[in-house]
Amino acid sequence: MKKESDSRSPSGKIAFLAVFAAGLVVLALYLLKMDKITLTGTNYVDQEDALQMLLPEEDRRMSAVLYAMLFGPDRDLLFDSIRIRPSGFASARISVEEDPADCLIHTDGGYAVINRNGVVVDIRKDVLEELTVLMGVNAGNAVRYQPLQVDDETLFSEGLSLAKDIRSSGIPCETIILKPDDYQLVTGNITISFGGGENAEEKLAAILDLYPSLLGLKGTLHVEGHGGEDDNGKYYFEVTR
Repeated sequence: MKKESDSRSPSGKIAFLAVFAAGLVVLALYLLKMDKITLTGTNYVDQEDALQMLLPEEDRRMSAVLYAMLFGPDRDLLFDSIRIRPSGFASARISVEEDPADCLIHTDGGYAVINRNGVVVDIRKDVLEELTVLMGVNAGNAVRYQPLQVDDETLFSEGLSLAKDIRSSGIPCETIILKPDDYQLVTGNITISFGGGENAEEKLAAILDLYPSLLGLKGTLHVEGHGGEDDNGKYYFEVTR
């Protein structure tokens, strides 16, 4: 009686082995431990903290990199953009763009650097010259990478928006003092009586036009009524002697 021959041809066996080997390679790469990960683009967020949040040390495998490439990490309160890409056999590169920070708020633990989402991105003992100090809202103990808890969320939100607009306009401003419907901006020896948040764009444009002529003076610039329905386009400066 003849023994049945293998139904698979030599070419079929070779194809099967090739697919099997390729599968093993893909699995090995999928589980490959990443030896080197570089991160660029951080500003106030600590680089090591950012790396741990975006790609935790205990899960730094090719599978995590591939997953992040497909679905992206959920860190939109800290970063405007995140790109994670393999950069070699066992290495990856992460590039981020932080959500901008415009102000500082004094808290129980020091000065909290606040981004535009109201999240604490750093805590410092002293102020930073490039950021405006926001006063008038009470905050408790700040926690890094968590939204700042304040006593008046509405006033806090308006202050963040004003700090953003001021920084975008290029007007130097060391301090914003927030009171309901009565904001004051302090720049050098000049206090700007801003009124509330209404017509902010028109007020900032007026301040930007006038500011160069006020250098070296001491006093209060009043723009609180500028841009309203009854406004005739006038604003005035009171000199302090």
